[in-house]
Amino acid sequence: MRKGTVFYYPPYEPRKLSTFEYVVRLYFSLILYLFVWLWTFWLITIALVIAKIVGDRYLPLKMAHKIWAPVIVKIMGLKIVLKGVAPTDIKSPVLIVSTHRSYLDTLLLIYIFSFPLRFLGKVELKKIPILSTYIESMGMIMVDRKAGGGSEEAIKRCINAFLEGHSVVFFPEGTRSTEGTLLPFHSSLFAAVLDVKVPIVPVVMFNTGHALNKKRFMFIPQKLVVVIGNPILPDRSTFRDRRILADFVREQMIEMIEKEVHGK
Repeated sequence: MRKGTVFYYPPYEPRKLSTFEYVVRLYFSLILYLFVWLWTFWLITIALVIAKIVGDRYLPLKMAHKIWAPVIVKIMGLKIVLKGVAPTDIKSPVLIVSTHRSYLDTLLLIYIFSFPLRFLGKVELKKIPILSTYIESMGMIMVDRKAGGGSEEAIKRCINAFLEGHSVVFFPEGTRSTEGTLLPFHSSLFAAVLDVKVPIVPVVMFNTGHALNKKRFMFIPQKLVVVIGNPILPDRSTFRDRRILADFVREQMIEMIEKEVHGK
């Protein structure tokens, strides 16, 4: 089993841009980001107000899937190719374990899965106005990696989410990596599914890092491929601890990558 090391694979070749298209894309990206921020903050505000009126706390999560994500996908002109298990065959609650290359990953998961998702994220996001209110209201699981005891609190909140029937999204690499790499997994949150026996759904995304990455401001349209793996049912008789489970899930995702890249 390939654990504890960075796994490298040949990424999809990014689409090349001419000088003219580069300049056009740069200006388009500026306008696009402005629209996305305005659209996001406006819809969050409206969704929170409506949720308060109708008494449905998690209505904003449903609106994110039905309204927020589809509009952005349309405006950005994203071409999404789904492979593997159909999203409609996945029943909540589950722990979605996904690769992480770009901010687009969050958008795609909200767009693809119809049930409400709670994300595990950095506590620094709570410093953003309006978004912080949304994070608190929707029960997102924030982790302060600088403070002790953050993992234990995250595990508790994750278990509570499962018991409420909600699914959780976990990016186990812990940061956005580059296309063509899969970093070693953090194992902390895998303890939650061992305790409540919630299925794990592995998801591998390709090209989101080429479309929008942390080193380049510009957005470049690419064909985005999303592969959804078969659910993995954790059981302590098979997986004695969370580290063993994390390594097993990573190995399954490596096999998904190899099948997509090499056709194995």
